[in-house]
Amino acid sequence: MRTRKLATVGMVALAAVLTGVLLYVLLPRPDDKEGAPTARETPGPGTSATASGPAAPKRDASGAPPSPSFGDAGDGDADQPETNLLTPAGIRRALAELRPLMDSGKVISLVVYPEHVSAEALVKGSTKRYDRFSYRADSGASRDGAGGTKTTGTQPVDLNAFDWDALPALMRKADQVLGVDQPTSRYLVVRAPSSVFDEGQSMSVYLSDAYGSGYLKADPKGKVIATYPQDK
Repeated sequence: MRTRKLATVGMVALAAVLTGVLLYVLLPRPDDKEGAPTARETPGPGTSATASGPAAPKRDASGAPPSPSFGDAGDGDADQPETNLLTPAGIRRALAELRPLMDSGKVISLVVYPEHVSAEALVKGSTKRYDRFSYRADSGASRDGAGGTKTTGTQPVDLNAFDWDALPALMRKADQVLGVDQPTSRYLVVRAPSSVFDEGQSMSVYLSDAYGSGYLKADPKGKVIATYPQDK
């Protein structure tokens, strides 16, 4: 009788163990989230990114991806020709194009603005007659026609004698001493001496506004000879 009871208890215990195993296998565990991807669903190498991956680049109306940005394009201007003629490089560029047109190479006057240059140069073979020339950065050099005859005693100027590298310092000096606080015009003038008693070749920097102008005068090497501030 006792043996039969033990057998019955053993079967009940075995049934309980089997039930527990089935419940563990069949019922969902806490870490089994609804919709979690299985190993088969996980993107592998070479597949497209999921929504949580990097966003695809935006495209314009044509469907092409945007061009890469290279930042400030200022460095791209390094090879561009000088357009401000009131600089050493600007003056040299203008004179390089004017000289083939000016037969004698000697001038009665030269006036340089930021946008253009005008010159009066002796006609080849003449000591008195001169022609007019001009240069603009956007259109180049040209002969503008006959100028006339120079004044008796005027000594033509050799532009090769001038140190154009001195110009930036002269422009700064003009800003400091001529009393033109907000100039509306600035230009450089090279004039031939008017007589053998004149003080020689020179260049002058002018600043002007609505009230008048002032200028400083320098020798061909850039040494300031005299200053003439604007009247106050």
